[in-house]
Amino acid sequence: MRFCKNGSLWSHAWVNNGFDRCFYESTTSMILLLFIFICGIIQCSLFSKYAILIDARRVTKSWGYRFQVLLTNLLILEALVHMILYDVYLRDRILLGYQVLQACALISACVVSLWLLAMEKRSMLPSIRTRGQGFVLLLFWVLFFVRENLMFVSWGNHTWWWHLKDEYDKVELGFFILRYLIVLSLLILGFIGPAIHRSAYGLISDEESGNRNPNQSTWRNVMVKMKMMLPYVWPKGNVSLQITVGISLLMLGAGRAVNVFVPIYSKDIVNSMTYDRDDPTQKLEFRWDYIMIFVMLTFLKGGGTGTTGFLNNFRTFLWIKVQQYTTLAIQLKLFSHLHGLSLRWHLGRKTGEVLRVIDRGTNSINSLLGYLVFQILPTIAD
Repeated sequence: MRFCKNGSLWSHAWVNNGFDRCFYESTTSMILLLFIFICGIIQCSLFSKYAILIDARRVTKSWGYRFQVLLTNLLILEALVHMILYDVYLRDRILLGYQVLQACALISACVVSLWLLAMEKRSMLPSIRTRGQGFVLLLFWVLFFVRENLMFVSWGNHTWWWHLKDEYDKVELGFFILRYLIVLSLLILGFIGPAIHRSAYGLISDEESGNRNPNQSTWRNVMVKMKMMLPYVWPKGNVSLQITVGISLLMLGAGRAVNVFVPIYSKDIVNSMTYDRDDPTQKLEFRWDYIMIFVMLTFLKGGGTGTTGFLNNFRTFLWIKVQQYTTLAIQLKLFSHLHGLSLRWHLGRKTGEVLRVIDRGTNSINSLLGYLVFQILPTIAD
């Protein structure tokens, strides 16, 4: 297989008032392939390190993107059919080496562009996006469009199809017009970017963001969640806090016992001041001991509006140290977890939003532990 027609040299770039077809088509197609291959590798490496993976549910379903894919596939089909027609239909029916090289280079370049197009649709770099596709794809389509327009320079060369000497030139011109319109359409769509997201926030995938399924029951894995919270209720390795927790639980039990004895002594006080008509020998007696015990129990329990009693107040005071330990442990664990996340995750999040979530989450866990230990479990025990 000869590379150029009539044994001409590839290095002869300008012949008879125009580009030599062997030189022009092989050189420009290889330039396109090398450009998108090298720049595509660089873009893929950048996306693999820094890009934000877009949630599959938020990937834009755009007809413009589908049209881009269709046009690129038409370019691949055009290059393949054009090469086959060189061998079976067009002038001399001789398939030359530069024609095979051009077809393979254009097909490979279009395949790489499809890959980059899909990558930009499903992920994005954490930067302010301009309108349109990425720099590599845009420049590739610009170079492709420039390649097609440079063919007009060879208007006066008889080896090109501009003069329409026979039906073969008409077929060649038809392929050129088809390719020209496809590349022009791809360039216009590239500046529009129909499937490109404009913002990096809120597009993280569920695998990294940890979003819970809204249909999932809150009681699912409840025992696992209880085991996760247990170390914050009973701190390991801290004897003083364990003693504090024990005293708080004892006060909780004492408070439940006081709640039982308060109505009993109230009944005894009322009975001691009630005269029994059936027993004329009965004498009313002021039971100051019952009253003192009742006052002491009321002081421990709390009575009246807005009072909680000595036991509850002292227990709350002791529990402050446990809450401080819980807050410190949770925030340290969250802080170390955040440092273990990827740079892509941090670049896709707002700092204020992360701090607000940490603060609210810590307060929620403290409140949950307080409700669980001092309200829910005692209610179940009662």
